[in-house]
Amino acid sequence: MLDVLKFWDYKLLNNLNNLVVLEGDITKKKLSLNKKTLDVLNNEIDEIYHCAAATKFNMSLEELRRVNVEGFKNLLEIGFNWCKKEKLKKVNYISTAYICGDHNGKFKEDDLDLGQKFNTFYEQSKFEAEKLVNNFRSSGMWIDVFRPPMVIGETTTGKVLSFNQAFYQAIHLLSLGILSFIPCLSMLLNLVYLDELCNSVFCISANSHVKNKNYHVSSSKLFSAEQFLNFFYKFLGLKKPKFIYPDIFIKEATPVEKELLKYNFLFLNRKTEFDSMFTNKLLKKYGFVFSEYDEKKLSKILEYAIKRKFINKIRYD
Repeated sequence: MLDVLKFWDYKLLNNLNNLVVLEGDITKKKLSLNKKTLDVLNNEIDEIYHCAAATKFNMSLEELRRVNVEGFKNLLEIGFNWCKKEKLKKVNYISTAYICGDHNGKFKEDDLDLGQKFNTFYEQSKFEAEKLVNNFRSSGMWIDVFRPPMVIGETTTGKVLSFNQAFYQAIHLLSLGILSFIPCLSMLLNLVYLDELCNSVFCISANSHVKNKNYHVSSSKLFSAEQFLNFFYKFLGLKKPKFIYPDIFIKEATPVEKELLKYNFLFLNRKTEFDSMFTNKLLKKYGFVFSEYDEKKLSKILEYAIKRKFINKIRYD
C-alpha cells in the first residue's frame, strides 16, 4: 500500500499522519483481520472503495473466482454487519465494462445479465461479482458499481502502475514490428485515463445521493483504432503494417497469429455499444467531463512506456 502511494506521489506520504494501513487477505473470511481490528474498523468505516482484483486473462476461472467473487463476498459480509450497525454508508465497487461479454448492441448502465457469453474468465468472474452486488443490495446495502473500460495511464505524465492490460499488451506487440497486418478497421476504442477514472468515481461518490446505481465511467465519444494506430506508428517512427477488417483476420489468420492477438486486438474487437449517458450527464452537472481523443495526452502514455522500456522507438527504413 505504501509502495503504491510512493509510486504516485512520494511527497504525499509526509502529510498522511492519519493514514493507517492494515494487512489482510481478501480471500479469507473476515479478511484475516482479528477481532480487535474489526472492532476498531466498525467504529471508523463509513465508506468502502473496493478495487482489489485479479486481472490476468490467463488465470483459471477457479483462481479468478477466489479473488474476484469469493474475496468480494468476504468484504461484503463484513460490510453488511457494519451496515446493520448504521455506521457504514455505502460501498463503491470498481467492476469493468466488459461484463458485457459478447453482447451485440447497446449495453445500458442498468443492464447485467442479457444472456451474454464471455471472452475471458476475467470477464465472467467480474460478472459473477456483480450478481453478488444485487443480492446484497436487496438486503439493504448501498452499493454503487463503477464500470470502466480499458484503463490507461494518467493524462499529465502517462504513468501507470502495471502494463498488464490489453491496451498495453497490444502496443508492445505492435512496437516489435513483427505483424504484417492488424485487424483494426471498423474497431472503436473505449479508453479512460487513470486519473480521470479516479476523479470521476470520487466526484460521483462525493456528490450523488441516488442509491444503488451502476456507472459507465468513460467518454460517450469513442475514437477509431485506425486513427490511434496512424498516430502510434508515426510517433514511434515505425513502418505501418496493413490494416484489415477483424472478420477477415478471423477467417484467414494462422493459429499463431490468432494466439498473438487473442488478448489484445481480438479482445478489443467488440460489437457492444456502452451507454454512458446517465453517468456523463451526472458528471457534467458536477463540472466534470472526460477527455476525448487527444494526441497530446496519448503521447504522454507512449512516452512513459518508452521511458520504462516497455516499448522501443525503433525506426524502420
